[in-house]
Amino acid sequence: MIYLIGVNHGVQYQTEKNDPAQAKIILKFKNYLDQKIQELKICVLAEEMSQYALEKNHATKHIVKEISHKNQIEHLMCDPSPSERKKLGITSALVSVLDKEAKKYFPQREQFWLDKISNKLLKNVIFICGNQHISTFSILLKHNGVNIKVLSENWGKVEFDIDPFAQCKT
Repeated sequence: MIYLIGVNHGVQYQTEKNDPAQAKIILKFKNYLDQKIQELKICVLAEEMSQYALEKNHATKHIVKEISHKNQIEHLMCDPSPSERKKLGITSALVSVLDKEAKKYFPQREQFWLDKISNKLLKNVIFICGNQHISTFSILLKHNGVNIKVLSENWGKVEFDIDPFAQCKT
């Protein structure tokens, strides 16, 4: 079973610029993940994230990876790197989710995620992705015969005024 959680990407990592309000929602998100991992007997924590995105956003702590290590489960970063994006024909850099150019590549990126987790589909997996991907990624998974359940959406949406990926333009 694949369990989906929709987020504003700012809850997936911390930076030196996080204010107390952001730190508070990140702590709530960490506690929520811990609870769901135990409750649902999760074996894999996968996410729409790449090392490139963490570096471009000056992440000082990778929350999702930290939680997977704490719970002794597998962690997967599933978003394509710049070189993988190039191979997939994705010409846009990491940009705001409002960018129409970025949205037209959602199908390629979401297929890439599915390919990354394809050998995990018989396990209980939490997949964390941007809120804007929940409906389209759900459709792709279902179309491929994958059992899914959306656990939650909008983590961090109200608390963070900007999309952290917006600063990733290259």
